[in-house]
Amino acid sequence: MTFETNGNEIKCRFKNIKLQPSEVYNKGELNQPGTVSGEFNLYKN
Repeated sequence: MTFETNGNEIKCRFKNIKLQPSEVYNKGELNQPGTVSGEFNLYKN
């Protein structure tokens, strides 16, 4: 996970964070962990 700041903005990037197996996204299949990647921005008013 990385964070970058620029003035009133904080950008967070994350890659390949492992999720625990869940029936919600596996629907009873292989019971394998999932991964998630993405980014989001936070702004200070």
